[in-house]
Amino acid sequence: MRNLIAHDYAGIDTAVVWETVRQRLPELRAAIEAMLQRLS
Repeated sequence: MRNLIAHDYAGIDTAVVWETVRQRLPELRAAIEAMLQRLS
């Protein structure tokens, strides 16, 4: 996703981006929370 956004900005399908965020954000949040727990 990052490569597409960085190199083909005009070709971004916002529906695909939104669906990716919607589906993967909980997973990302859990991973970040776990990292923060290990740091404290």
